[in-house]
Amino acid sequence: MIVYDEMIREKVFRLRFGLLVIGCSNAAFWISWVITGIVFSIAMTLMMIISGFAFGFDFFTLTPFYVLFMIIFSSCITYVSMAAALVTVMSN
Repeated sequence: MIVYDEMIREKVFRLRFGLLVIGCSNAAFWISWVITGIVFSIAMTLMMIISGFAFGFDFFTLTPFYVLFMIIFSSCITYVSMAAALVTVMSN
């Protein structure tokens, strides 16, 4: 939701068009959002796994780390992709 909110904010304030005026390409804009989405997804995944271990939930303590990471990380990336798709079809 944070990434989606920030993408909408950029669209409302027309910051992308400002970047085009100064010479930034569309590819650089989307690559920056992909990198931001990956970083946020990794951070949120690790926070969820650490909090699950801290509270001692069986799902987190009995499942291998890489399985937990891939499950949660893939769902986070899916949400970021859906946010990017929704932002491109929405109008101001």
